Amino acid sequence: MATVFDSTEEPPARPAPDFRQRLTILFSDLCDSTRLAAGMEAEHSADLMNDLRGAFREAVTSRGGTVNQFQGDALQALFGYPWATEHDCRLAVEAALDVHGRVRTLRERYSAHGAGRLAVHSGIHA
Repeated sequence: MATVFDSTEEPPARPAPDFRQRLTILFSDLCDSTRLAAGMEAEHSADLMNDLRGAFREAVTSRGGTVNQFQGDALQALFGYPWATEHDCRLAVEAALDVHGRVRTLRERYSAHGAGRLAVHSGIHA
């Protein structure tokens, strides 16, 4: 049985040995990134990737999520880690929507450098 803490409770310092954690996982990645990178100069492509990772990180951490890993042009983030709350699923959805909005802004910024079709897709598992 997963344990969920409400946001006003203080979670235990150390979980019991049979503790099962409820997590919400957000995965987002750039659509068609190979084609996109091939159509851009290396410098602009690297700048775009840095800005994309910053956008991912800000969207996740501003909602209490944890960036688990970046893998190329993809992000895996955890909500409910180290402790689950009753709002983790909603926060993951909000972060995904924020990521999509930030990518639209990046599309406008980098369109002159070949990123006019910049898009991202996201999946959430709870």
